[in-house]
Amino acid sequence: MASLDPFTAFDPSEENRINGRGSFQQVQDNITAFKQFGSLSLFNYLTPLVDHTNSYRAIMRTFYRRSRAYRYQLTAQDVLDAVREEIKQEYHSENCKADLDSLVRWGNLTTIYDTGRVTTIADLRSSILRYQATSEALEIEAFLASHAHIGASEGGLRQGDLPLLDELLRQLDTWLQEDRSGYTPEHCQEIAEQWNRAFTTWERVTHDAAQYLGSMHQSAQQIEALQDWFLQQSNITLFSKAANDAIQKVVHRAHSLATSMRPQTDYVSMLYTLSNQFMQISDLETAQHLYAAAFASATPIHLTESFVGTPEVADTPGERTPWQQPPTVVRSLRPIYKGNVGRTIEQPMRHSADAVYQMKQQHDAAAALQHQRFARLFREPILDLGTIIEITPEERTALSEMIDGCLSNSSLEYKLPDGSVVTLLNRREACYVALRACDGVLLLPRYRLQHRANTALQAQHKRQERVKTEVLP
Repeated sequence: MASLDPFTAFDPSEENRINGRGSFQQVQDNITAFKQFGSLSLFNYLTPLVDHTNSYRAIMRTFYRRSRAYRYQLTAQDVLDAVREEIKQEYHSENCKADLDSLVRWGNLTTIYDTGRVTTIADLRSSILRYQATSEALEIEAFLASHAHIGASEGGLRQGDLPLLDELLRQLDTWLQEDRSGYTPEHCQEIAEQWNRAFTTWERVTHDAAQYLGSMHQSAQQIEALQDWFLQQSNITLFSKAANDAIQKVVHRAHSLATSMRPQTDYVSMLYTLSNQFMQISDLETAQHLYAAAFASATPIHLTESFVGTPEVADTPGERTPWQQPPTVVRSLRPIYKGNVGRTIEQPMRHSADAVYQMKQQHDAAAALQHQRFARLFREPILDLGTIIEITPEERTALSEMIDGCLSNSSLEYKLPDGSVVTLLNRREACYVALRACDGVLLLPRYRLQHRANTALQAQHKRQERVKTEVLP
C-alpha cells in the first residue's frame, strides 16, 4: 500500500475498495497531530486561503451537532441535506463530495467503508463510504461553539456603570443650572463631551441588560430542548447505551492500568513465571540450579518422566526392601518413674489461723482507710475538682480510680465498696485543673462528681452494729 501525502487528494486504490479496508488505515496515517512546529492542516478550513470556507464550516458544524446526539458516522447524503438546510443556498452533491475529500485530506474527517449497503458487485467496486470526524476536529468545533456567542451569552451590568452614569448626570445638571452667559467655548465643548459620555454609558447599560435577558431566554430554550430530547424513548435508549459504553471503557482502562502498575508478587504468579522458565530450559543441570535457587533446597530425587525422561535405574535382583531388613539402630526406652533425674518435692501448705486472721485485719484496715479517703473527698454531695487546693497521693489515686471507672462505664457511674454510687456529670469538660500533692502535680479536666449514698445498705449495717452491741455483755 502506497503511503499518502497529507496534502494530496485522498483516493483509495481499487484493491482497497474491493477488500474494504484501505481507507481506514490510510486515514490513520493521514491524521495530523497537534505538533509544536510547522503548519497544522486541521485549521485549513478556517483560513481565507481556501475556497468554500462557509461550506467547510457548515460540514464540520454538522458533524459536531450530530456527535452531541451520539451519531458519529454520516454518509455524503446526510451531510448534503444538513448543509443545504443550514446555508439556505444551492449546494450540489459534487461540491459536497469535493469538500468532504478535502476535509479528509486535511485530517478533519476519516472514512469508513460501508459494507452494510453493498448489494451488488458494482456497489462492492464503488466507494460507498461513511465519514466520521476526528477527535481533534470535534475539539476545535467545540471550542468555536463555546466562543461563538460570548457577547450574547454573558450579559450583565458592570459594577461601575450605574455610579458613573449618576455622576455624569449630576455634573451636567450642576452645569446647566449655571448662568449661560458666562459659558466659554471650552466649557461648552466640555459639556458636549460629558453628554456624549453619558449617552455612551447609557447605551452600554441597556445593551448589557438586553444581552443578559437574551442569555436567560437562550438558557431556557436549551433546557426545554434537552427535556424534549429525553422525552423520546429512542433517545433515552441511545443515551443509556452510550453512557454504559463510556463507563465500561473507563472501568476497563482503569483495571488495565491498575494491573500493569501492580507488582506481580503473589505466589501463583511467581510459580507461573517459574514454570515458564523451566519450560524454556533444555539442560537438566541448569534446571536443578534454578530449582535450588527458587526453593532454597536441592533438586528432589523423584521427578516426573515428562520433565527428566524415562528412568534408567535398574533394580538389583533378589534385593530386599528396607522394611524387610533387620534394624541397624537399637533404641532403649527408659522406664516410667524410674529415671535418674532428681525430683523436688514441694512442701505442703500449712494452715495457720493466725496468719489468715492477720491478713484479714490488714484487708479491713486498708478498706477502712479507703473509706475514710472517700469520705474526706465527698464532704459535699457534689465534688468539683477545681475546689481542691491540695490533695494527698493516696486520695489522688482513689480519685483517679473513680474517674477511670466512670469514663469506662456507659452510664458514667462508679460503685464504691460501701455500695454508694459516684456519677460523672461533665464528661466533655474542656477546662483543666492541676491537683497538687507532695509528690507532684496531676493535670485533669475540671470534672464534677456526684455522690449518692446507698441508704438501704447503710441501714442494714446500722442494724448489724446494733445487734452486735446488744449481744455483747
